[in-house]
Amino acid sequence: MKRLPFTSGLLLPSAVSRVACVLVLVGALWTAIHWAIVLP
Repeated sequence: MKRLPFTSGLLLPSAVSRVACVLVLVGALWTAIHWAIVLP
């Protein structure tokens, strides 16, 4: 019974970090495109 909360507690942060990583990548890509349009 103690194994389930441990695995769920381990899986949740990895999923959150994965979503955060995707959001950071999308944000970096958007800013790069935005500056590529604005600067020239």
